[in-house]
Amino acid sequence: MKLTRVRLRNYRVYEELDLELPPGLIGVYGANGSGKSTLMEAIRFTLYGRARTSNDEIRTSGVNADCAAEVEFEHEGHLYVVRRTISGVNSTVKAQAHADGLQVAEGVRDTARYVRSILGMDDAAFRASVFAEQKQIASFTGQTTGERRKLVLQLLGITPVDQAKDQARKDGREAQQQYERARALLPELEPLQVELADAEAAARSAAEAEANVRTRAAEAERVHAAVRKEHDQLLVTANEYERVVAEGKSVRDQHAAAEKRVAELTEELGALESAAAQLSKLEPEAEGLVAAEQRFAAVQAVERAKAALSDITLPEQPAKPNDDASDQARRAAEEVGRSLSEVQGRLRAATDELGRARKQVENADALSGEADCPLCGQALGDAFEQVQHHRAEELKRAEQAVADLQKQQKRLTKDAKAAADRATQLARDLKAAQQAWSSYEKLLERRQLVERTLAEAIAAVDPPPAPGEVESLAAEVERRRKARDQVQLLRGRLQRREQAERELATERERVGDLTGRLQTLREKVAALGFKPEQREESAARLAAAETALATARRAVEVASNEAVRAHTKAEQTAARLADARERHSRLADLAEDA
Repeated sequence: MKLTRVRLRNYRVYEELDLELPPGLIGVYGANGSGKSTLMEAIRFTLYGRARTSNDEIRTSGVNADCAAEVEFEHEGHLYVVRRTISGVNSTVKAQAHADGLQVAEGVRDTARYVRSILGMDDAAFRASVFAEQKQIASFTGQTTGERRKLVLQLLGITPVDQAKDQARKDGREAQQQYERARALLPELEPLQVELADAEAAARSAAEAEANVRTRAAEAERVHAAVRKEHDQLLVTANEYERVVAEGKSVRDQHAAAEKRVAELTEELGALESAAAQLSKLEPEAEGLVAAEQRFAAVQAVERAKAALSDITLPEQPAKPNDDASDQARRAAEEVGRSLSEVQGRLRAATDELGRARKQVENADALSGEADCPLCGQALGDAFEQVQHHRAEELKRAEQAVADLQKQQKRLTKDAKAAADRATQLARDLKAAQQAWSSYEKLLERRQLVERTLAEAIAAVDPPPAPGEVESLAAEVERRRKARDQVQLLRGRLQRREQAERELATERERVGDLTGRLQTLREKVAALGFKPEQREESAARLAAAETALATARRAVEVASNEAVRAHTKAEQTAARLADARERHSRLADLAEDA
């Protein structure tokens, strides 16, 4: 393997790097922190996906763009390019591998697997054989000779070879020990050959015994089949017998039912003949029902009209109501009321005037001759007496007017109450007279209507009804109605006569058919010649044959199992002998391997 180029972008301290590795390069040196270890780590990370820190710490600090690492190398005449990237906030790693310009792997696992396959080493072997990391070379000077030898062997990959040599020597010793143990455990061939001969003889004997048992089982099968066939045939006959017997019972029941129906129809037709004779007697009686009902209804109408007329008795005609007196009394009461209202108004005015006069008198009493007039403002002097006299006269007139009006109010109040009472009484008398006259008119109208109804009812009866005819007509109508109902019933029953005659003919024909079927079934039963006890005897023979067959089959199973066991034992013995022979042949190979 020869590294030819390393390309890095946003990988730790390298934001952008495209490094071509010249032939003969044996080391990288520089100041601390310049990126020597990062460069070596980038090669390992690209090829195997391993780094000294987690993936989220590999990208260049402060850069969120994708991190990319690509390594180009030559190996066994082919040019390979491996590329690995870290992207996204989750630091997702992707990988690809190309060989001679063609993509050969995709994905982290597939790429690492492909690199291991072409280089023939994993990450640990790569680190030990391809390059030395920082401080591994410098550590030579501070170590002993043995430690330096061990470190060089590790760097050059020789230590695994020494370990393989030691392991090979150990494996050789273990192989020799295995050979000696196998030789001690190796079985003898002659006893196995004798045992195989005995097992094969036993297998042949068991096979012969199985063949004999199978022959006896086949005979039991044949006997069982014959007995089964005979039993099945007998079951067919028994089933046919039971079917015919069941059918015979059914036909017998149908025959009995048909004969019973013939008797019932014969009896019914006899009753219908009697009904026809009775119908001829009742029909004339029923034919006069309509006329009798009409005469009965007309006579009943006359009797009802007479009874209704007798129930109506006219009283003495009352006086007709007089509306004028009541109206005059009502108008007089209204006039007195209006007069009373007028006097009450005048009384309120006079009362007010009386109050004013008394107020003026009181004011005048407070004056004197030397005071000024309250109206003109001049001194009263000699007019004071006149003013006092005038005020007293006005008060007297006012008191007299109030007294007169109060007397007039009392009188009119009394007159108004008397007029109102008279008007109320006359209104009550008028209403009573109106109700009495209305009742009389209604009763008179009812009597006139009943009289007209009676006249019409009598005119509708021809000839006129005789006394006591209602009772005789009621009895006649009842008798004729019963006759009509009986006629309708008999006619309804006689409608059944033709159908009954047809049914009777059909049932008689059916009786004949069923009689023939019964005879045929009796002949079938006699022809079958079956007896119920034969089925039990056949079932017993079949059970014995089935028991013998089951015993023979169990014997076959036992013999077969014994033959299988003997054959299996012979096969196992033969396998053991073959295995022993193969172990004898392998022993030489084992000695050679050791």
